[in-house]
Amino acid sequence: MNSTHIDNAYNDLVSSIDREFRRLKQVLAEQEIKEEEARLKKIQTELEREKNKKVAEEKRLAQEKEEFRQRSAIAQRQKEEEQFKGKLSAEETKRQKEREARESDEEARLAEMNERERRDYDLARRLALETGGEADLPHLQRTRRPVINQKHDL
Repeated sequence: MNSTHIDNAYNDLVSSIDREFRRLKQVLAEQEIKEEEARLKKIQTELEREKNKKVAEEKRLAQEKEEFRQRSAIAQRQKEEEQFKGKLSAEETKRQKEREARESDEEARLAEMNERERRDYDLARRLALETGGEADLPHLQRTRRPVINQKHDL
C-alpha cells in the first residue's frame, strides 16, 4: 500500500462520513420540521378551541342579554297593564261613587217631596175637617224612584 492508495482510502472514508453526516443532518432537520409542524398544529388547534370557546361564551352572553331584555320588556308591559287596570278601576270606583251620590241625592229629594206632599195632604185634610166641609182631596201619589239596572260585581 502506498501513500496514494492510503490517501484515496482516506478521501473515500472522509467523503463517506461527510455524506452520512449530511444525510443525518437532513434527517435531523426533517425531524425538527415535523416536530415544529406538530407543535404549530397543536398551537393552532388550541387557538381554534379557545376561539370557539370565546365565540360560544359571547353567544351565550348575547342570548342571556336578549332573554333579560325580553323579561324586562314583559315585566314593564305587565307593570303598565297593572297601572292601567288600577287607573280604570279607580275611575270606575269614582264613577260608581258619583252615581251612588246622585242616586242618594235623588232619593233624598223624592223622600222630601213625598214628605212635603204628605204634610200638605194632612194640612188640607185638617183644614177641611175644621171648616166642616168635605173637600175633594186627591189621593196621595207616592212617587218612587225608578228601578235602575244595577251592576253587580260577581
